[in-house]
Amino acid sequence: MEEVSVRTLTVTEKEDGLTLKDMLRGRGVSRRLLTRLKLCGGITLDGNAVRVTVTVSTGQKVQLCEPEQSCPDPNPKLKVPVLYEDGDVIVFDKPANMPVHESINHRGDTLANAFAHRCKGMTFRAV
Repeated sequence: MEEVSVRTLTVTEKEDGLTLKDMLRGRGVSRRLLTRLKLCGGITLDGNAVRVTVTVSTGQKVQLCEPEQSCPDPNPKLKVPVLYEDGDVIVFDKPANMPVHESINHRGDTLANAFAHRCKGMTFRAV
């Protein structure tokens, strides 16, 4: 079962008459998150799925439901040399042509995939 992060916002008097998109952007919701929420149907207004172009009114409830980011799939075929490792840090000698994170064009061939195989159950944080 997929974990979901839910955030509920109440439209203020200051936000009355704004589009939902402008209201959310004013609350610090990034364009990237807004796009992700739109794609997965994760935005509701008073319990109804809506487009971000609707106008909001004072007191309405906006709910943002975002699936938690999942870990990349481990790929045992990727061989990335390790330069240093201790209980807190691992330093890879990443090839120049290898992406760090998965993207639309890169699934299963990234440093994150190599890390997921080597360090099962740990969170990948590139520095």
